[in-house]
Amino acid sequence: YTLKMITCNTIPGLLDCKERYLDNTQYLAYDVTSKKTLDVEYAQKKLGFHDLVELFYSIHRIMQTVNNFLLDTKKIHLNPSYMYKDIESEELFCIYCPEKDEENRERFRLLSDFLLDKIDHKDEHAVNLSYHFYKISKEDYFTFDSFIGFMERELLIEQAEEQRIYMVN
Repeated sequence: YTLKMITCNTIPGLLDCKERYLDNTQYLAYDVTSKKTLDVEYAQKKLGFHDLVELFYSIHRIMQTVNNFLLDTKKIHLNPSYMYKDIESEELFCIYCPEKDEENRERFRLLSDFLLDKIDHKDEHAVNLSYHFYKISKEDYFTFDSFIGFMERELLIEQAEEQRIYMVN
């Protein structure tokens, strides 16, 4: 079921995937045309709060879409070296790996480590968000939905501060 779903459908947020055979061994080939990995995208620049919000919302949308296709969200590859942004649209794409089977902690480890390294440490909200993600993603019962709730509260706080600064000026 899983293999047919990812090879025969275009699933928004997942890289297109085709089956290939070489020496009687099956491989999955992903189309990365006009896309670059997150680690390349952020090699020379820092992630601000709004960059993080956009990234986390994109991951959340991809997880919801994968869920709608009755696929296991734990099979989404969340390593920044295998997460891609379209060069033109800036849309995020992930690899769906049917054989992948990791615990929650391990799933988010590389992403959280990457974000801590790439955030703009002068941006207080980016720091709060990325450190909170790092901390709670290590918990046994972490759910991405619960993190999105925290992120939305942080977004409201940031917006209130921006409006207060605007009102003062």
